[in-house]
Amino acid sequence: YGREFQSPYFVDKSLLLEQLMMRVETSTNYVCITRPRRFGKSVMANMIASFFSRACNMKDVFDKLKIGASRQYRAYMGKYDVVFISFNELPRKCRSYEQYIERIENRLLADLKEAYPKADIGQEDAVWDAFAEVYSVYGSKRFIFVLDEWDYIFHRDFVTREDRKEYIDFLSNLLKGKAYVSLAYMTGIL
Repeated sequence: YGREFQSPYFVDKSLLLEQLMMRVETSTNYVCITRPRRFGKSVMANMIASFFSRACNMKDVFDKLKIGASRQYRAYMGKYDVVFISFNELPRKCRSYEQYIERIENRLLADLKEAYPKADIGQEDAVWDAFAEVYSVYGSKRFIFVLDEWDYIFHRDFVTREDRKEYIDFLSNLLKGKAYVSLAYMTGIL
């Protein structure tokens, strides 16, 4: 390892990526990791997103880690469009579930419209319809979803029981059985 990885506090957990590589585009491509707070879930989510994302050039980092010796390393590293959502980021002065989810939906729609201009995506489209449109127009384009702290909203005072149900429906509509999902990796405490 390089000098940056010689700290007594550095633990190389990159071999977890081998387990995820085996799940990409299979029937076991949905993974949810639940652990108490401060167990490194967000660090792992960031590593996973950085590894798979074609938008990140992290070869210099991953080459030095244990995953760099994996036979499948080059076949998966930097080959996917990754959707990373950190659900613990609230809009400023957020007072309702509607404000919270609209921010997420608007950002996803804007990103999809910018990245895939040939897709017919309207601001009023459901996010899952926009992903399906990209999948259709861009030759079966598939995504890896990394959803960090998916259950964060459950711990906010302004969220009602009905809001929680709507949120679960949102996640289900976005991910469940969708052809555009190569892998879904979620972290949470519930």
